[in-house]
Amino acid sequence: MIKHLTNGFKWNEEAAVAYNKLKQALISAPVLKLPDFSQPFVVECDASGEGVGAILIQGDHPLAYFSKGFSPLNRLKSAYDRELLALVLAVQKWNHYLMGRHFFIKTDHYTLKFLLEQRVTTVEQQRLLLKLMPYDFSIVHRAGKLNRGADALSRRPSTVQLCALVSPKSLVIEDIISEVQRDPFSQPIIQKLLQDPDSVPHYQLIDQVLLFKGRIFIPDNQTLRQQVLHDAHDTPAAGHGGFLKTYKRILVHFFWPHLKKDVRSYVQNCRVCQQQKYETLSPAGLLQPLPIPNRVWEDISIDFIVGLPRSNRYDTIFVVVDRLSKYSHFLPLSHPFTAKAVAGLFCKEIVRLHGYPRSIVSDRDTVFLSNFWQELFRHHICCPIQDYVALSCLSIESCAYTATVDSYMIPRDVKTNLAHA
Repeated sequence: MIKHLTNGFKWNEEAAVAYNKLKQALISAPVLKLPDFSQPFVVECDASGEGVGAILIQGDHPLAYFSKGFSPLNRLKSAYDRELLALVLAVQKWNHYLMGRHFFIKTDHYTLKFLLEQRVTTVEQQRLLLKLMPYDFSIVHRAGKLNRGADALSRRPSTVQLCALVSPKSLVIEDIISEVQRDPFSQPIIQKLLQDPDSVPHYQLIDQVLLFKGRIFIPDNQTLRQQVLHDAHDTPAAGHGGFLKTYKRILVHFFWPHLKKDVRSYVQNCRVCQQQKYETLSPAGLLQPLPIPNRVWEDISIDFIVGLPRSNRYDTIFVVVDRLSKYSHFLPLSHPFTAKAVAGLFCKEIVRLHGYPRSIVSDRDTVFLSNFWQELFRHHICCPIQDYVALSCLSIESCAYTATVDSYMIPRDVKTNLAHA
C-alpha cells in the first residue's frame, strides 16, 4: 500500500512500460539459476596476467560468477601456475556446492587436463594439488575461443572513465591540484603523462587530478596528509579504528608513498586511542621447558628443513636431535615424501643405531601425525636384551620370514628388515 503521497498516485503509459521492462529484466537471461543437486556441476575457469575468472554452470546456465585480481607476486608466475591457481581458487569458492559429488572443470590450458597424472615439480604446485585432493572431479580441455566468459572475468576493462570523484568534505580538490603542481615528485610524472598517457605505469592524469591505480595521489604536503589521516581515524564515522581499518579506509580513495608507515605512526600516537583502548588478549604464559632426559637417545626431537636448492635429487633435510647430548643426524630427503618413507628412513638410520626412543618431540607437520606413527611403530619388535636371546630371536624371525616369503624377495628385503630386528 502506498501512503503519504502529496500529489496523488498517477499511473500512466510511461510507468507501465517501465514496470514491464523491470519484470522482463528480472525473468530473462542472463539470470542466475538456482542449483539443481541432481545434475552435475561444471566449473569454467581461466587466468590472465591480471587475475582469475570462473563460472559455475549447470546445463549451460550460469549459477555464479567469480573474479579475483592477482597480487604482484602471482603475476610473475608461469602460465601453468596461474591457470592451476585459478582452478584451485574456483573450486574453493564453490566448495559448498562441489564437495562430496563429482563435477567437471573446463580450462583452456591443455596440460592441466593431465594434472593428476603429471609429476609435481615445485612445492607451490604440490601445495595447490593437495587442496584438490578432497574433491572428485574430471578436467576437460576447452578451446580458448570457447572459454570467453571466464576469460572476460579474469581481465580488467581496458577503457576506464572517471564517472564520479568521492572525497571528504574537508578536502578540496583544487587544493590537491595546486599542491600537485608544486610537488617535485609529481611534476616529472605529470610531464610524462601529458606527452604519453601510457608512459608511466599505474599513473593517470584525469581532469588535472593525478591518480595512482585509480586512487587520488596526495602530494608531499603535511597539511593535506594529516587531514586525510584525521578524517579516516578521528571522526565519529571512523570511530578511532585500529591501524588496519584506518589503512584500508584511506587506501580506497587515496595514495602516497609510505602510506602504511604514516598510518601506523598516526594510530600509535593517537592520544585518545592510548587513553581509551586496552589489550583484550590474555597475557602470554611462561614457556614450559621439557623435562631433562636421563639417558642419551631416550628422548629426541625431529623436524624438516625444506626449500633448499636441489642437489643429487635431494632438497630436504630430516633433522633428528638427541635432547640430552644434542647429537644430531641430518638425513637427506627428496620432495615430495610420504609418512611411510620418513618412517622407513627413521628406522634405518636412527633405530638401527640408537634403538627406539621413549619420547619424540615434533611440530604438527602432517607427516608427523597419525600416519607417521602408524608406519613407524608397526615395525616395533620388542626383543630381550641378552645376546643369546637376541640371536635366537633373530634366527627364529629369519626362519619364519623365509618360510612365508618367496625366496627371490629375501635378498632385497633383508637390508630393510635388519633395522627392525
